[in-house]
Amino acid sequence: MLSQTAAASPLLLKSEEGQGSFSLDGHLELLEDTSGKMGFREVMESKAFREIQGSVNEGFSGSAFWVRFRVVRGEGVPASAWLRLGPRTPDTLEAYVQQQGTSPLSASSYKAFPLGLTMPPGKRAVPDPQLLVPLELGPEGSELLAYMRIASRSPVQLRGTVLNREELMKQSRSHMFLQAFYLGVTAVIVLMSLLIFFAVREWRFLFFSLYAADLFLSYLIARGMYVFLMPWLGDSAAPELMETTGGLGVVFFALFAYEVLKDKCKPTTLRALQVTALAGLLDPTASLLFNTTILKPFGAYSAIALLGVLFWITVRQLPLHPFRKQVLLGLFGMNILLYGEFFLQRLGLLPLDTAIQDLVQAGSFMHILVIFGLLVERFLHAEQELKESTHESEVRATAIAEKKTEELRTYRDRLKQSLQSQHQSAERVRRFFQMVSHEYRTPLAIIQGNISILSRRSHPGDTKKPIIFNAMHRAAGRLLGVMEQAVERSRLLETDDVQVIGRIRVSAYMFQQVESARALWPKLHIIQECLAGNEEIEGDLLLLQMALFNLLDNARKYSPEGSPVHVRCRAEEGFGIIELHNNTALPMDEDEGELFMKFHRGNNSAAEPGKGIGLWLVREVMRQHDGSATLKSGKRGGVTATIRIPLAQKENP
Repeated sequence: MLSQTAAASPLLLKSEEGQGSFSLDGHLELLEDTSGKMGFREVMESKAFREIQGSVNEGFSGSAFWVRFRVVRGEGVPASAWLRLGPRTPDTLEAYVQQQGTSPLSASSYKAFPLGLTMPPGKRAVPDPQLLVPLELGPEGSELLAYMRIASRSPVQLRGTVLNREELMKQSRSHMFLQAFYLGVTAVIVLMSLLIFFAVREWRFLFFSLYAADLFLSYLIARGMYVFLMPWLGDSAAPELMETTGGLGVVFFALFAYEVLKDKCKPTTLRALQVTALAGLLDPTASLLFNTTILKPFGAYSAIALLGVLFWITVRQLPLHPFRKQVLLGLFGMNILLYGEFFLQRLGLLPLDTAIQDLVQAGSFMHILVIFGLLVERFLHAEQELKESTHESEVRATAIAEKKTEELRTYRDRLKQSLQSQHQSAERVRRFFQMVSHEYRTPLAIIQGNISILSRRSHPGDTKKPIIFNAMHRAAGRLLGVMEQAVERSRLLETDDVQVIGRIRVSAYMFQQVESARALWPKLHIIQECLAGNEEIEGDLLLLQMALFNLLDNARKYSPEGSPVHVRCRAEEGFGIIELHNNTALPMDEDEGELFMKFHRGNNSAAEPGKGIGLWLVREVMRQHDGSATLKSGKRGGVTATIRIPLAQKENP
């Protein structure tokens, strides 16, 4: 016999109009075990059971609870039936069912069925997504007694239904089909989001896939489908996963919203999303580390509050058409209401209704489906915009290219005209120099002849006149050489080709030009020194002589009267090097590169005649012979001009 305090009426199973499902609501008795250590025999003898209305819904509690109910087999009901329990959230759920033909007062008359999240599916009586316990009802009119123990870190909730085999099969098929559909579509969304992320590297798709994966894992455990995919899952793993999925969902959705809105929102909104993500991360962490009856409800309240904040911010800030924004806001609002009712039931503030879990799951599924659709649509729209932008860029680039091509054609035509004019000008210059050279040859030849006659007629004892006549003869000869150089200058303007006319020792090359300068300008004081030995240079000797003579001419023009010009030569590192140093009348404060430019004259050349071609010709001659020409201003004044000419290869004996 039961204790005298038991007042709940037994559940009478009667087959009326094909009924195959019988709810235990209103037929349950409840005993709270605050210590959590009461044994089954002690519970059987306890008189503290009390009748409850509806189902068990104690919210978050640190106590264990024992539930007792009686079932009576009525007419037309099969002897075998099934007890279905839910929801699946308790960590520990143990059912003790009286065996047929035994005494209800003996503990040995009951068979134990371990259930709950800590029990792996493979160790249960029936490895099914639903929590099932087999019942043997015995003959008609017989009574069956059952006990159940509930202990959990999650809310203490329990609702039971007795089902015949046909009804059980029907509900199991419906449950598994619906869960397979929800979870399958969610898994596809997760995979597609990951694939899009790896393809385009947009973080919003990664965070959304993590959010959808969190929902997938949450409902995989909460709805029991993990018995097929993870039959090994049990012990503490399943409860801890259930504890963390809510907070992680907030974290991933906050990060997703941040990526979506980071270019559209104010900094305060983005900081709110960051704080929300941090709070979502702290919520499951605190729940796992501090398992208290005060903290657990706070975690539930904070999770629903954070989701509400996230949904509101996201919808308000998304750049959507007003109609779509209203639809999305309505969907999110419905989800928030469903989540709110669900958490209020978990807190024990509303009666337990297992149908709310189906509604919440359907709302969550629609939620991620709509967001994924908007993401894909936005992605495709962005792709289309990118294609259009690329096409527009190509059109603009083509137009710019055509314009630039036309400009280049114009510049090319102008350049051709300019080059043609330059060639014509060079030709005129060359012909002019040829004409001048031709005109000067005859009078210079006459002058040289007369100088020779006068030299022969001079008195034998006169020592001064022969020296003067000899200097005049050399000057006339030098003038003829200058005219030849003028013709070569015109040739240099026309071509870069260097004709290797001959070889000459570096020392002879320097001495010849120094002697010519002395003959042409007797008052010029030149000090010469050569350490080049027998090293030779080769090339167009006339051009090389013209280059060195131009440097001597510049040194003469820009040296103070009576100031010496030092000329030195040496061979070094495969080059013949000739240096000319003079004391300029004015300091050289210009850039070296400018002084070697064509038609450019220095700021100290105003009093000297010239066209600014001499130094340019020097550098051009050196360049054509793979050499170089430089000018360097000394620290104590004066200028040093240096030319470097590659040494000729020594001939094998």
